[in-house]
Amino acid sequence: MLQNTKVCLYPRDPEEAVRILSEKGKQALVVAGGTTAALSKDPNVSTLVDITRIGQDRIEHKDDQWLIGCNVRIQQLAEHAGLAELYDGMLVDSAKAVGSRPIRNAVTLGGNVVQLFRWSDPPVALFAMDAEFDLIGPEGRRSLAADDFFKKHPRKVLGASEILTGVRIRKPKQPCGGAFSKYARTAFDLAVVDAAVCLGLEGKKCSNARIVVGATRNVPWRAIAAEELLNGKRLTSSVIEKAAIAARQAVKTADTVRTTREYRQQMVEVIVRRTIEQAAACAKEQ
Repeated sequence: MLQNTKVCLYPRDPEEAVRILSEKGKQALVVAGGTTAALSKDPNVSTLVDITRIGQDRIEHKDDQWLIGCNVRIQQLAEHAGLAELYDGMLVDSAKAVGSRPIRNAVTLGGNVVQLFRWSDPPVALFAMDAEFDLIGPEGRRSLAADDFFKKHPRKVLGASEILTGVRIRKPKQPCGGAFSKYARTAFDLAVVDAAVCLGLEGKKCSNARIVVGATRNVPWRAIAAEELLNGKRLTSSVIEKAAIAARQAVKTADTVRTTREYRQQMVEVIVRRTIEQAAACAKEQ
C-alpha cells in the first residue's frame, strides 16, 4: 500500500507525462492497469501519474508491421483476430496464458513489459518475435530492439523519467513458424517455465531461429546454443532433441516455493522441445 500518496495526475499525452515525471522524480509512480502499484510499498511515492489518457491504446497494422500501444489491455491481445495470424498467434497465446480474465482486463501490455516479473508471459513471446520497443523521455524518442531491451530488467533499461509508448512487431519476410508454451501447476498459476520459438525456413532448412525461455531468471533469455544447433539444419527429431538439451544446459535458476531447481531445468528441456516441434510444424505449413 502506498501510504504517502496524496495526488494523482492525468497527463494528456506522452510528452506531458515525461514532463511530470521529470519534475517529480522518485516521488512519482506511473500507473495504468494499477496491478503493480497495488503491491508497492514505496514510502517515497507521493504522486501517481496515470497514463491511461495519453492514448496509446490501439492495435494497428501499418505497412509490414503491427503497432501495439502501451495501454492496450492483455485481454485485447488475447482476442485480436489479426494478431492471431502473426507468427501463428504466439503473442495471442501468451496473452491468454496471463492469469484470469479479470486480471487480463486490468493489466496493460506496457505494465506487463516494463514491470516484468520472472513469470511474465507476453514478454517471452515479444522477445522471440524480435519486437521493437518505442520509448520517450526528456532527451526525446528512441527505439530498442528486443535483445537490447531485455539485456537487463526493463526498469534498469529505461532512463530517468522515460516511459514505454508502444511495441512494434514486423511481419516475417520468409516462411516462418512460431509457438508459445507455458508450463504451470494450474491454468491460472504463475509459470514454472515459459518458452517461445520463431523458426524461419530457407528451402527445407531452418534459419533465423529464436528460442526464448522465461520464468527461470529475472528476465527472459535467448537459448543461443540451441538456436545455433537448429540454424542451417533440417528440423529432424534428433536435431530438435539436441537443441532442447542445449537449452536445459544453459538454464540458470534456483529453488522456489513452486518447484526445485532440478525439476525446472528438466522441464525447460521438455517445454522447449515441444515448442520447437510446434513452431517447426507451423513453418512447414507456410
